[in-house]
Amino acid sequence: MRRALVISLASLLIVPVLAVAQSGPAISFGVMAGGAVTSFDGLNTASKDLFNGTATVKSRTGFLAGGYLRASLTSMFSVQPEVYFIQKGADITFGGTGQAAGVFKTAMSFVEVPVLLHVNLMTTGSVRPFIVVGPSFAQRIGCSLDLSGNSLPTPLKVDCDKIPDGTANGYQADIYKKSDMGGIVGIGVGTSKFAVQGRYSRGFTTINSDQSTGQKGNTTAFSLVLSIGM
Repeated sequence: MRRALVISLASLLIVPVLAVAQSGPAISFGVMAGGAVTSFDGLNTASKDLFNGTATVKSRTGFLAGGYLRASLTSMFSVQPEVYFIQKGADITFGGTGQAAGVFKTAMSFVEVPVLLHVNLMTTGSVRPFIVVGPSFAQRIGCSLDLSGNSLPTPLKVDCDKIPDGTANGYQADIYKKSDMGGIVGIGVGTSKFAVQGRYSRGFTTINSDQSTGQKGNTTAFSLVLSIGM
């Protein structure tokens, strides 16, 4: 069901660009891959509801891979929809003097569909600097939690929707949202075939829905992306 939703969303975004391109703008496509340093922004680590106020949020490192289409409107402006797989999440370390210590890891994977405005900062030359900016839409396709600490005999690792609730074959409600909407801004340099860019993205959706702690977090990612035009 999730895969069908992502494919439908991607089709709705990309097909209009293809239609416009057939009537005028030049269209190109390519593949892209890179690394991402991700975290959760907005968590109140001083709150007693979050590991008794001893928490520290640390970033996780993941990767992204996918493809893009680019419809050139002018020599400066292009519309660039993308579809890629990306890993996100964060690690929360906790503990202090006289308290249990450990690490709570959240590892998430998304299919993300940005629709970006690509702006060449120079319209001549074989190597051109550029910026990208625009909204992104993401569907979660995987999520796992890993808890380890000095008070646990063995680490506990479960899927986000398979957390035991203490009853036979029962599970707690998944505290993480399955979809996210956010924004992306980036800067890079490229030729007609190759480009490298740095990006920052932030989710506008509160990614966690656990009402018992009152915590509100949003996904963030710093990415280094290499793209190759076909």
